[in-house]
Amino acid sequence: MSETQEPLKDEARTYTHESSPVKSSKHYAEHNRDDESKSSDFETGATLLKFLRQGEKGITAPRRPKDFKFSKKGFAQAASSIAASVKERHFNESPLLVFKETGDDAPLGHCVRTSCKPDIIAAWKGHFDGEKPPLWPLIRLVGEDASKGMSRKYQDGQAKSYLHYLLLARPDLYVAQGILVNTTQITLQVGIGGHGIRSLVVNWTDKALFRLLYVFIYRLYSPGQFADPTYTRVDTLRDSVIYTVTIMQDIKVAGVPNGEKKQVVCPNFAPIFASNPFGTRTHVLFNPDSEVSLSGSSKKLRVLKEQLCRIGTRFDENAIIEHIHESGIVPGFVQALHHEENKLPLSNIVSSAGRRLGMCQYGTAFDTIGTALEMLYTVYDLLEVLRHLRVHRKVLHRDISKGNVLYVLLNDNEDEDEDAGNIDTGPVELSVSLVFIRGLLGKRNKPQDTSTLLIDLNRGEDLESKTDEKRMDRTGTPLFIARAVQRGSPVPSLYPRLPQIPPSPEVYTSRHPNRVERFPQMKSEHLPESATSDPKTVTRHELNHDVESVFWPVFYWAMRAQPQGKGLEPIDAAGWNLLATEEVANRENLLESLCRPNMPKGIFHSTFGSLWALTQDLADIIRVDRHWYPDKDPRNNPEFFAEAFQRLILQFILDNSTEDFMKISIDPKPRKPAKDIPACQYIQSARTRTPEEPAHDDEEAEEDEEDEEDEEAEDGEDGELAHGAEQADDDEQVDDEQTDDHRRKRPRYKAG
Repeated sequence: MSETQEPLKDEARTYTHESSPVKSSKHYAEHNRDDESKSSDFETGATLLKFLRQGEKGITAPRRPKDFKFSKKGFAQAASSIAASVKERHFNESPLLVFKETGDDAPLGHCVRTSCKPDIIAAWKGHFDGEKPPLWPLIRLVGEDASKGMSRKYQDGQAKSYLHYLLLARPDLYVAQGILVNTTQITLQVGIGGHGIRSLVVNWTDKALFRLLYVFIYRLYSPGQFADPTYTRVDTLRDSVIYTVTIMQDIKVAGVPNGEKKQVVCPNFAPIFASNPFGTRTHVLFNPDSEVSLSGSSKKLRVLKEQLCRIGTRFDENAIIEHIHESGIVPGFVQALHHEENKLPLSNIVSSAGRRLGMCQYGTAFDTIGTALEMLYTVYDLLEVLRHLRVHRKVLHRDISKGNVLYVLLNDNEDEDEDAGNIDTGPVELSVSLVFIRGLLGKRNKPQDTSTLLIDLNRGEDLESKTDEKRMDRTGTPLFIARAVQRGSPVPSLYPRLPQIPPSPEVYTSRHPNRVERFPQMKSEHLPESATSDPKTVTRHELNHDVESVFWPVFYWAMRAQPQGKGLEPIDAAGWNLLATEEVANRENLLESLCRPNMPKGIFHSTFGSLWALTQDLADIIRVDRHWYPDKDPRNNPEFFAEAFQRLILQFILDNSTEDFMKISIDPKPRKPAKDIPACQYIQSARTRTPEEPAHDDEEAEEDEEDEEDEEAEDGEDGELAHGAEQADDDEQVDDEQTDDHRRKRPRYKAG
């Protein structure tokens, strides 16, 4: 029997280590609400000047010319005049800073691909392409020119959103600068990474305005403490920039740091991701061709992750990564080559520490996986990784999302791998070897080879670590967070049935006989009435919550997948809005709808109609909160959801791997909703709360918020997806025999 076919010995499962209690999650606000909550005003002009002069107290302004006047109409010209004066007096060798109105063109080159368009931009003169604005990473100031008819709140929100995106585009800045101008006054703004926005409103006629603007513009030439000195060079490409970053590596003697550090220069790193500029500000930079090697490792450093982390929190991402790999490399989970902590210059304001991780592995985001087959391979292996982390490392990830699960290109033939170093598993702990799906199916000689790369343990928890430090409340990402975690309490039992324990495919049984013994095949059955009483226990994050979070990226992928060469089919708007929401009630309604027998038109592209049966069965597994399961039932085991998911996915692959829909390539441009209609129009069920109007997906929200005001929903027919939710009360009248018969009649996995 070969290595890939040998049965695994199943180690004893213990779940004595508990995670921290979860609290009801607040709305995960878009950046405009987040920024407003952290905004504050400078008390006086002197307070603003004191802030701007930090680290460089000798900044002085000349007297204001007698004929110098400010106004909304001529602001860009007046500011450019001051910028020219600042250059002449202080920065002769510097390029000239100019202020321009953007017109109809939006800046390009942002790593989050926003179409946000500031009205006013300041940048070096040479960075403007004629009248077109420079790339986002080359912009030094953004501004809003208040429009007639818009409220002050709207104008203020627009100006703050520009600062939000500027900080996302500039990993080399700790502080970004912005303005808001209207007919009577100007607002000077500074966006402080990890903190928020501070501002000062000044009338155009205020005599102090010239001095304030002079020092404000001086800081654009010389950011000083507002910039990260480890970013030593920026080079412009056609539609992006690359940075040279200097990291500090510990010097070790006999494997032990001696307290000294050395500089390591990392050239040509491009920003590929950024988020949450006023919270745990995160930037990821990437160089696939990096030749940087660190002492003690032959692997190349290709990824740099910068993040602001609250001081004194219970867990440290690097410490958990080291814990995971200390007994042997865990394939499918990211490895760190470098870690350093940087003291922030504005520590009197920002109560966070700057942490930098250097990594060797890379991949593409889950929602960009090119075929349904590769997507399901990745999900199966992700579940295997999550089980291994929980059982053998006592670690919970707690933030599974489409951005934290990466896809690594992996061929069935090892000799065809384009970058073997990116999937090299290193010395694997053989006593608890993982078997990923290609190894299980005999497609790879090494059972530990996987196309899954799980990253980002910023919300992770080491269950064996007991400290008195702060615990992070949030344990998930909008759209993907488990319902009970978002609630902070068990999901109410609206459908009092235990899910099936699905049959085990033969290839799975032969490889995991002990798993199959622990989870014998069982039919769906009614829950005892006593099991659905009001919960009194504390809800704690567990493996089953991480597995529920796996379901949502799968559904998200299938919903947005547009097959190449096939006609465009818009997404059902009601279903989309039930998913893309901050309201847990909407996703609960969506999950109920997914358990109905027929696929609503427009949920998936018709090419992927065969995925509906699998989606239903996965939804049925997580439908009822594990909190309500009887204590002695094998399904009341943190691994049950993962076990059921893996069996269902594997069987689907075995039945359909040669079908066209599994291998057809996905268009890079995803499907879009047919019409933006609030999901609450489609929810009539008396047994659920009426949700508020939902938010959009991040990318759509970025585009819609800039140009649209709230629109009243138009009347229309009820969406097919939520129609299933309306029928739930009737469906719950079905007895055991009828329900099992319904499941037998439902189309199964085989296409056609």
